[in-house]
Amino acid sequence: METTRRTIPSMLRETMLPDEEFGDLYHRLVGTSNIIQKIESHMRMCLSQQSFNAWSLRHYSKLSESVLKRSLLFLGAPGTGKTITAKGCADHYARTENSPVVFLEVGEPRSKFVGESSKNVKAVFDYARSIAEQRKVVLFVDEFDSVGVSRDTNQMHDDVAAMVNTLNQHMTSLQTNPNVFIIACSNLERRIDHATKRRFDFTIEFKRPDADQRKDLLTRLLENYNFDEDEIIRAAKKTKDYTQDDITRVVNLAVENAFAENAPVTNEHLAEAIEDIKPTGEYA
Repeated sequence: METTRRTIPSMLRETMLPDEEFGDLYHRLVGTSNIIQKIESHMRMCLSQQSFNAWSLRHYSKLSESVLKRSLLFLGAPGTGKTITAKGCADHYARTENSPVVFLEVGEPRSKFVGESSKNVKAVFDYARSIAEQRKVVLFVDEFDSVGVSRDTNQMHDDVAAMVNTLNQHMTSLQTNPNVFIIACSNLERRIDHATKRRFDFTIEFKRPDADQRKDLLTRLLENYNFDEDEIIRAAKKTKDYTQDDITRVVNLAVENAFAENAPVTNEHLAEAIEDIKPTGEYA
């Protein structure tokens, strides 16, 4: 019997996990071990039904009803590691649980055509639901504030309000599906609809790395360039308020400038790059 081939919506990117690229992201995570542990535990509780059932039967006389919404909201400034954490943790789950996972990354579902935005949101959730009939699914929505935009304004277009209503309805309907887990990211929390925020189990805030975390990140990024510990500590002090992405860009610029001079990367190259690249602004 032939099966009907599903057509992936144009705003979705599909990746089968485990994946080497995603796995590499997991090892690049710095200073977020407590956050990662919390995410991995929650993901396993939501997606590993067998593990949850075993725990429930062990501690209770009957199977406990799960009230989990199977969704997390990541908040933080751009470059603080929200996206690579989502991808890295999803890949780590697939590897450690020996369970293939389909990672669906949502692009921009909003459309300039009336009624199309709601249709696009529905198409995303319908596709995720169809995949979940056979496999685990992690649905990842970056810049979530553009989709779950607050309706607390008199200037909102009816089409946008309809899109948010559709989003809320489908998020609620997927909460009973044990094969779907939703991760949404935003750096503009104030723009997210209040009713939409209530559909997440909890939110996780991604902060800028502290001095020790910056030192750890710089040590990893500069490990092949013969920098001593004192130089790295000085660079960590100079990059206060920088995000992980900012610091990565600093090192990349220092390497690029050294290459242009046909010289080894020095502390001067690093200092110049720090001067040229300013820390990313705060989110609201």
